Amino acid sequence: MLCRRRSTGMLIVLSGVLVAALSAVTPPTARAQDAGRGAQLYEQMECSTCHAAEATGGLAVPLAGTSQTLEEFRAQLRDPIGMMTAFGPDRLSDEDIVDIHAWLQSLPSEPVYPTWFSTDLINLPTPLMPGEKTFEVHFSHRFFQSIRDAGRQGLGGLDSFAFPAFWFAYGIVDGLEVHGGRSSNRSTWEYGAKVELLEEDRLSVPVSVSAVLGGAYLDLDAVADKNRFTAEFPIGFRIHDRVSLMVVPFLATNTDPSGNPISDSYSTAIGIGGSFRMTPGQSIDIEWVSNLGGFEQPDGIAQWQVFWGIKVGGHVFQIGVSNSFLYTPDQMAPGTVETGAKSDVRIGFNLVRAFTFGGGES
Repeated sequence: MLCRRRSTGMLIVLSGVLVAALSAVTPPTARAQDAGRGAQLYEQMECSTCHAAEATGGLAVPLAGTSQTLEEFRAQLRDPIGMMTAFGPDRLSDEDIVDIHAWLQSLPSEPVYPTWFSTDLINLPTPLMPGEKTFEVHFSHRFFQSIRDAGRQGLGGLDSFAFPAFWFAYGIVDGLEVHGGRSSNRSTWEYGAKVELLEEDRLSVPVSVSAVLGGAYLDLDAVADKNRFTAEFPIGFRIHDRVSLMVVPFLATNTDPSGNPISDSYSTAIGIGGSFRMTPGQSIDIEWVSNLGGFEQPDGIAQWQVFWGIKVGGHVFQIGVSNSFLYTPDQMAPGTVETGAKSDVRIGFNLVRAFTFGGGES
């Protein structure tokens, strides 16, 4: 009986030693990945500034659906190749890196090309709405002197005076926006509302339609009628993942600044626009606007512009050339007047910044 008890005791002791040994060589259970937390960390570390909000690539390489192993991803963060900032353990722990990597792997690897970058293409409105509680700040700049007229000494017109404009748009709800702003050209105040009539994803055919109704006030004594009514109807067509087109018929009243009684009291025009996505965050945008009827500027010509744009996070920056320095629909509807002695091709740029309240910056 005593021998049997001793044997049992020895077995218990040996079992305890074996469990302790196995615990020493067996790693602890891996911590569960938290992709949702990884998405939050991605924003907190401002990764979207270079890699875009959905990691589709902007100024830097796309990371969505990354094929990098966790070890390769950690090594790139700790000791990056290229211009990327290093993220030491004091900024991102190993657990943080695991969660960010899990979120990136959960994203679709195929790039998503947005139909429109902003509520405006260049000057013309797109059917896109800013979204509920989203505030957009727009700033535009068109240089007066053309590239050829200014020449090398005038830096292609960059030394000439310019017509700046700024305006704001706010999404009250998903399908309703209000906006207002100012253009230095003819001291024009612009205001109005934009209503979504058809969303792109509601039909099997990717078509979207909006209506922009508003007005303009010209703060000039030389203008016969300072108040103008404007209406625009942007109709968008997504014909390819990378290519979107739109048609914008529009109308403006009291467009003859001289107030000539024999002039028509309105102008109608048609705008055609297109956007080609080189990458999910870069595009070539084109606009063409021509008067259709009503009052037309004497010797008026169609307005065109070609801009390169880049979208990073809530920022959109565009730069390009145009044959006009006009912005607002009441200015564009009567037609563009040639002003350059040698050429009308001048430089311009746009800047848009969007803020979403209640959900962080967009």
